[in-house]
Amino acid sequence: LELGVNTGRGEIFWRMVQGWHNTIHIDPPRRLVATDIDTALGILSGLYLSRRAVHDNRHKVTKVRQAVKTAYTDSAKIAPHLVEAPLVNAVGKPRKFDFGVAVEHERMLEISNSFSFARKSTTDVLDSTEAWTWRVDNIRSAGGRAILDDREIEIPSDTPVVAFVYPPNTTEQKETFVSATASWKELEIDVVEVSNIGNHTWQLEQRIG
Repeated sequence: LELGVNTGRGEIFWRMVQGWHNTIHIDPPRRLVATDIDTALGILSGLYLSRRAVHDNRHKVTKVRQAVKTAYTDSAKIAPHLVEAPLVNAVGKPRKFDFGVAVEHERMLEISNSFSFARKSTTDVLDSTEAWTWRVDNIRSAGGRAILDDREIEIPSDTPVVAFVYPPNTTEQKETFVSATASWKELEIDVVEVSNIGNHTWQLEQRIG
């Protein structure tokens, strides 16, 4: 990465944020040893094409999260109440949710997280959703608190919880979705696909008044 004499670090990092989704991976120089070109291409394919799939999964979650942020910040009713990355204390070590909407900065009106079910690794999906569902389950049982800098916001046990999702495509992914979300209806978790964020935003505006 050559910064150049006329390019400051701030500009470089801003380009990374905008174009690389806050992620940068730099490989050290390595020697590739192979008996022929086909073997070499196979090794490179395993190293980089599989990694690209992982990055694509992350990109889908980023796409969902960014769509929610754009819709909420563009709303004159929601924007003043939007809380980004609230640290939710419900059970175990506090963990971040993607967004919260707080009424008068005293009580959460909604908390949400983003997921992608269009992923090849079903284990990763199940692990992440299971941990998140466990926290929501505890909120439903006893409520929780959102920690924001030097203050806390109450999360009542009946606070609307939203899962914004990038939907599954393949049969296997759909089966994973069903398995991962088996208890979401019982926990009253609202599932909103990325294509339906606009409609959900409108409904939330009506609740704010």
